[in-house]
Amino acid sequence: MHFFSYNSFLKFFLLFFLPVQIISGQLAFAGSSPASIAYEKARVSYQSFFQSKKKMHRRDQWILII
Repeated sequence: MHFFSYNSFLKFFLLFFLPVQIISGQLAFAGSSPASIAYEKARVSYQSFFQSKKKMHRRDQWILII
């Protein structure tokens, strides 16, 4: 006999845990930490590098950007 079945666990999660996390803002709005800002800057740089036709011709210099 199981005290918690999958359905009851799912209902518990959806009714109690998830709303508390959303209200507190931890799940819905992540804070802008220095690491996330640096990651976003690196991601934008990486994407712009691969979209640039001029930089794609300089394959010998790729390691410098990465």
